[in-house]
Amino acid sequence: MIEAIVKGMGVGLILSLLTGPVFFALIQTSIEKGFKAGASLASGVFLSDLFYILIIYYGAKNVVIEDKYSIILGWVGGGFLIGIGIYYLLKKAIEPKLEIEKIRHSGYLLKGFLMNTLNPFVILYWIGIISYLSISDKETNSQFGFFAATLLTILSSDVLKSYIASKLRHVISSKVIKWLNRIAGVALIIFGLRMIIKVIFEL
Repeated sequence: MIEAIVKGMGVGLILSLLTGPVFFALIQTSIEKGFKAGASLASGVFLSDLFYILIIYYGAKNVVIEDKYSIILGWVGGGFLIGIGIYYLLKKAIEPKLEIEKIRHSGYLLKGFLMNTLNPFVILYWIGIISYLSISDKETNSQFGFFAATLLTILSSDVLKSYIASKLRHVISSKVIKWLNRIAGVALIIFGLRMIIKVIFEL
């Protein structure tokens, strides 16, 4: 069990270092809206990962996803990311306030859930991890420890990123926020286009 937990923490750390679309959205949200908003977004990502693990592990861990569904997911996910990217590019930069206004955390939680769920690469790496684990370690308790350690490591890392980013909001001007929005927007559009191109030429 201890070995499985250590492995899970290692996998979680590696996954948390990936600079995907969620990474940019988490940093931008934390700087502009504060720590609670960023933590809510991170919680949505956590729930999305948990959802995929449950679906794959208990329902389809030995089933290969059909190409037609991967194509649909790629188009929908890519379009979603491009839409968010365009929103960031066109969004007016607002200088962060020292007192954070009351926000609807459910909206950021849903945003994190959808961004992660509609990224087909997420389900692909979970399929890979679960397939590997099913072969290398067939003990249910060890597998549970692995998944728990992986998810908690990812969540802890994302919350830490959000906290650090939110602390920078006091020294960041509206001009910097504008450029961060542009960088985040371009990054999300690139990820979305890359996703669509991948499903067109590789599936």
